[in-house]
Amino acid sequence: MTDSHSRTLLRRAYYSSAGTVLSRGLAAITGLVIARAAGPEHFGVYAAVWSVMGLCFTLADAGIVTGLKREGARERERLPELLGNALLIKAAAVLPALAIAFGIQSVFVQNPLAIGLFVPLAIANFAMMAAEPFFAVLQLRGEQRDASAIMVLRGGILLAGVCVLAAGGHSVTAMAWCQAAVSCGAAAGCGILVLTRVSVAIRLQRVARQIRRSIAFGASELVYSVYQNAPVLFLSRFGTEADVGYFALAQRLVGLCIVAGTTANSQAFLPSLFALYHKDRPRYAQVCAHMQRLFTAAGFAAAAGLYAFSEPIIVLIREAYRPAVPVMHLLCWSVLLAYASIAADAAMTAGDKMRVKVLFQIMATAITVVLSAVLASRHGPYGAAAAVLAGSAFTTVVMGGYALKKRLFSFRGLPPVFLGGVLLAGCGVFTAKLITTRPILGGTVFLGGCVLVWFL
Repeated sequence: MTDSHSRTLLRRAYYSSAGTVLSRGLAAITGLVIARAAGPEHFGVYAAVWSVMGLCFTLADAGIVTGLKREGARERERLPELLGNALLIKAAAVLPALAIAFGIQSVFVQNPLAIGLFVPLAIANFAMMAAEPFFAVLQLRGEQRDASAIMVLRGGILLAGVCVLAAGGHSVTAMAWCQAAVSCGAAAGCGILVLTRVSVAIRLQRVARQIRRSIAFGASELVYSVYQNAPVLFLSRFGTEADVGYFALAQRLVGLCIVAGTTANSQAFLPSLFALYHKDRPRYAQVCAHMQRLFTAAGFAAAAGLYAFSEPIIVLIREAYRPAVPVMHLLCWSVLLAYASIAADAAMTAGDKMRVKVLFQIMATAITVVLSAVLASRHGPYGAAAAVLAGSAFTTVVMGGYALKKRLFSFRGLPPVFLGGVLLAGCGVFTAKLITTRPILGGTVFLGGCVLVWFL
């Protein structure tokens, strides 16, 4: 692979990443608007139902989209077949996913409001799941501009619609229906755009093969979904709706930071690493090492910033969420752990180490689920946050150690980044003590600490 070709791949991937980060950022901000309008109790119910849907529709996806990206990147001529089979598989998985979602919701979410939210949030999740193969095809064809435009437009329209409903005093159920309508419209628009450019071919004899080649990705995505949603579900089962609302708000704010890193990995780095691993191994190792330094530094900065400014951010959203501040002080460090594991995750995924990766993820998820069940029932949202941190720490340590042992990347150049990050984390903790009484001084201290660490 030539240097110019590598640069073209990375340039396209970075463009796609920017669009995806922006669209997911808009979605996260929409969630914060819903949180402000609904209040802790109703937002807690909304978050619990959304977690149920996310878990079940991840199960229905079965890793098909990630498998489509990998196979389509290696065999472009098979795109029509891969797309057609992916759509068929997703359509067949809808009813089982809905049945499982209804069963889980009846166990974990007891509030009557959940019944009214079930249908619109199910429609929204199905529409987003159906649109993903079309977005993947646009990205594989090098048409990141169109894919990004649709995703950003979807996020912008949804945010505007929710803001209008919130200003009018409408219920959280009305906002959920708005979410369903916008998601369906975006899926239809993207589907029409792709079908005018790419033919669709269904080959039933290759459906089982496509599922088999994607199942490792599906298992990884499902395990991550369980890890992400289990604390909310156990809080909903053992705690109050307000507890769920506090934790869900902190989780949304943390997710707003994590989404930038995970999207950059999946959209910017991972597609290129798939190609580089088999064609240019030295460049592959170089990109992985660069990722480790980049994401570790970004993780320290994001976690420190969230800790420092958590109270003014949460109070600005709504004063009733003030009990979420100490939850955020715990949960924000999961950003650092998530970012620190991204390079190892990408190296293992592109380096055909999915079985080991899934095993590590299953172990981390088991830790999180068990601790969530125990701690959420005893310590509420603080226990759920502690469970998330324990699972994240395990993932970071075992994945980083394995990737280093297999020489998928090195930690060369990381100690200075780590030292600067520790200094920045200390600055964030100190700033948090100043920010409530002396906000200008606190902000100045944190900004000065960032500048100092950058030059050091």
